Amino acid sequence: MTDAHQGVAGVWAVVVHHNSLETLEETGHNLLGEGIAPQRIVVVDNSMDRVSAPRLARVLPPGAHLLRVENRGYGAAINAGFRFVDRVAAGSLEAVLVVTHEVLFSEGAVAVLADTLRGAPSIGAVAPLLTVRGTSGEGVWSTGGYMTRYLRLPRHSTELAVGRDHATVEWADGAAVMYHPSVLRLRMDERYFLYMEEVELHLRLRASGMRVVVAYGARASQSTQGMPPYYEVRNIQLLHRRFGRRGFRHLALASVTARAVAKAAMHFDLTAILAVLRGMHDGRRARLA
Repeated sequence: MTDAHQGVAGVWAVVVHHNSLETLEETGHNLLGEGIAPQRIVVVDNSMDRVSAPRLARVLPPGAHLLRVENRGYGAAINAGFRFVDRVAAGSLEAVLVVTHEVLFSEGAVAVLADTLRGAPSIGAVAPLLTVRGTSGEGVWSTGGYMTRYLRLPRHSTELAVGRDHATVEWADGAAVMYHPSVLRLRMDERYFLYMEEVELHLRLRASGMRVVVAYGARASQSTQGMPPYYEVRNIQLLHRRFGRRGFRHLALASVTARAVAKAAMHFDLTAILAVLRGMHDGRRARLA
């Protein structure tokens, strides 16, 4: 066992999977290569009846845990994984790495995340520098997230803090984040279903006095198509219910809605425009829940 692998001996991984066996198999092998023992890998599958248990078993690392859950979204899948790890890891748990089924880490990245988390008791979550895989290679997707000054809209940064090996951010992309064990019982807000729930959790962490950081020495890549207009419009209303600025919430929603409608109109996409309208309606209902 290498020194890097010894450094992740107390790390568990929760992998959220939805109907993507090829990427799941690659992600599983990647985690093994990073030194995470198969007995510490928990795959939470919410593919419902679209992927059978035998097919899943064939692509999982031998010894990995498999949880089949109803598809109630990303946050619900992570919460199921958190409950499982909290129950079975006992006193051996040092950190929980959350990844989606298409994330791949560069060599030694998981050890860097673990070392960063151990290095400061104030850190509640640490994420890698995230790149996005596309037809033209890889480009930087996120070096951490921030909230815009007045409208409080979540945005990715692609800048590096000069002269530092990591930087404190307001939130980090949920595709790959390592959490301190104390975070397991906070849970994610399952009302979001998809997108922005990690933003909400990280803002809660910061409000409790914990830090969210991005470690530049750890790199990971993912594939992404961006946020669908329905969730963008719906979920910004959920986020602003708790973290929006009074007097700016309606302006923020108007800004997000106008942007989504303009993008749909440019592509003559009536389906996307209808999705925006549904998102506005469902977001309003959720605020009253």
